Amino acid sequence: MKRLGSACSALGLLLVAGVAWGQAAQVTTDVGPHYVGEAVSIRVTAVGFEEDPVPEAEVAPPRDGRLELQGVSPSVSQSITIVNGKMTRTREVTHVFQFAFTPARAGTAQLGPFRIRQAGREARVPVVRLKVQDVPSNDDVRVRLELPPGPFVVGERVPVTVSFVLERTLQKNALGYTLRVPFFDEQSSFRFLDEGPSDGDTNVVIDTGTRQLELRGHSTEHSEGNKRFTTVRVTRTLVPLAAGRHAVPGVSFSVEEGVRFRRDFFGGRRATQVRRWRAQGPGRAIEVESIPGREQPPSFAGAIGRGFSLEVSADRTVVQVGDPITLTLVVRGEGLETVSLPALDAEGLLPAGRFRVPEDPPPGERTDDAKRFTATVRVLDDSVTEIPGLAYSWFDPDTRSFETTRSRPIALSVRSAEVIGAGDVQVSTREDDEADELAVAGDETAGTPARARSFALTGADLAVTTDSDRVLGAGASWAGAWLVPSVYAGSLALVGAAWLDRRRRRVDPEEQRRRRALAGELARVRGAAEKDPSEGA
Repeated sequence: MKRLGSACSALGLLLVAGVAWGQAAQVTTDVGPHYVGEAVSIRVTAVGFEEDPVPEAEVAPPRDGRLELQGVSPSVSQSITIVNGKMTRTREVTHVFQFAFTPARAGTAQLGPFRIRQAGREARVPVVRLKVQDVPSNDDVRVRLELPPGPFVVGERVPVTVSFVLERTLQKNALGYTLRVPFFDEQSSFRFLDEGPSDGDTNVVIDTGTRQLELRGHSTEHSEGNKRFTTVRVTRTLVPLAAGRHAVPGVSFSVEEGVRFRRDFFGGRRATQVRRWRAQGPGRAIEVESIPGREQPPSFAGAIGRGFSLEVSADRTVVQVGDPITLTLVVRGEGLETVSLPALDAEGLLPAGRFRVPEDPPPGERTDDAKRFTATVRVLDDSVTEIPGLAYSWFDPDTRSFETTRSRPIALSVRSAEVIGAGDVQVSTREDDEADELAVAGDETAGTPARARSFALTGADLAVTTDSDRVLGAGASWAGAWLVPSVYAGSLALVGAAWLDRRRRRVDPEEQRRRRALAGELARVRGAAEKDPSEGA
């Protein structure tokens, strides 16, 4: 019994070990050297897990940098092996976890351990150590993040410029560069706009930490002492979304410079020795304020910018009370992405007692230099003589105050609507109609002008009939029965006459002359044949 128990225990341990051996993971990193501020790719490959659900990766945040999971890519491979007539199928699922580690200081950075888990299964990767070194700085390499002094207002358009400088000789020997702007990845508190076509002369690739942006930049050259420098500037528009104090991380710019070169097979230069330079731009904090709430005018709907104008046009100016009028409102200015309309019956717009307006403000449509709105309103009072000038307000971040503009009024001609009451509607039955017809006939016989009959829709039979005899006109008089065939026959006769006339007109005039001459000669021959032979000859 003891041997049986020992055997069962050993079998259980083997089964547990077999389950543990079914899952495995390993880690690979970019080949060094690794530098401060330069992202290092970390790949954790896990096998032995199911395809669904995707396993979860757990790792403690590093102390000397930032580690971010960029994505998971599963793959499935299948193979069939036949040995001595026995077929074996093999199916292996591989999950690759892609991490990016950005070291914050020089020294030895520790990452991990990594744990991959799925439905009770687990694989572990031990601690990964990376040696990180500083990149030397150089006065010939510079970078800077430029922002206005602030404070700013929620929704304000703020220009943000990133510029970097390279010495001309270093630029010629540069093998590559990395411009990192983590601020451009802040999506929760800010929004960045790249509006309209740029007239830049160069493309600039910016690494935000999680993605890469390619933007147009402007390059200029200047001299400092006996050196020539190239400056490249990239500008975006920042729109703050939340009030408060926000930290703006610094920017960095690193360059790989070829020190020694050799000619390759095609005559090009190939670097045999490379060194790196890095420039760091300081970060800063910015203040964002909310829009004053107590001073907001009724015609303010959240627009923030400068120099707005409002144009209003109507599709008609002569109407009756209650007729729809389509208004087109066009707003122009700086800051159109914040533009919306207030309620059209707000103070300074259309008076509620004289106009009926939509319950909700209409949505706008953005064009190149304007935002267009369309709304349908109705005049409720025939004393209205115009659509008044409509007010539109916005907040100017330069003056820290609300500004208001007005559209031009539109003259209207409003007529009273004809209202038909219940007493104006005549309801009649078939017997009443027959009596009216007899009365009208009697009046006409007596020489009295017949009274005009009134037509009323109330009580009229507007139902769709399915009686085929009624639709086809069965039971009509003989004149009505022959009218349609006569019209068709006359139409066919006209078509035939037109065809003959067209055929006659298309004959060649010369041919007609020859035919007439031939007919005349034939008539003379027939006349001669009827006479005495001597006279006919």
